[in-house]
Amino acid sequence: EILNVNWCFCYFSNEIRLIKSLDFRMNYFCPFCFKGIIIEQKICPHCKVDILLWEKNTSYDGKLIHALNHPIAEVRKGVIITLGNQKYKKAAAPLAQCALNHPADNIQNLEILKSIEQLPLCSERDNAVLLMRKHPSRMIRESALKIPLSKNHK
Repeated sequence: EILNVNWCFCYFSNEIRLIKSLDFRMNYFCPFCFKGIIIEQKICPHCKVDILLWEKNTSYDGKLIHALNHPIAEVRKGVIITLGNQKYKKAAAPLAQCALNHPADNIQNLEILKSIEQLPLCSERDNAVLLMRKHPSRMIRESALKIPLSKNHK
């Protein structure tokens, strides 16, 4: 997190002391590399991406799929739910990969299964379900077995 340390004078029981004042700011992330940045920055100091250009040239569903790599679990969960609601079939493989990248997060991974199940029946969805059936977590594997595959894949 971004933290500024300032010195200020404070009045304590008839005495003035010089103390550190901590300024907690809202965390902002580069939308490409997800490293911490200051909101005013136009070029990410970490990955050197032109933030405004990246945001302008990346489609909404592309931004959602990319956000599956976000370091904050709550952000990923919102993206996972949105991808399922939007029924983007090209999100199937990235959703499954997100589950494999975070094998211990069963709450997130159950949400991923719900989102994959909402996708239209297609080979991308089937491949994602099959991948989830090999997940390290037994609970996720067993839940993935309950998701039917398309008739073409059986």
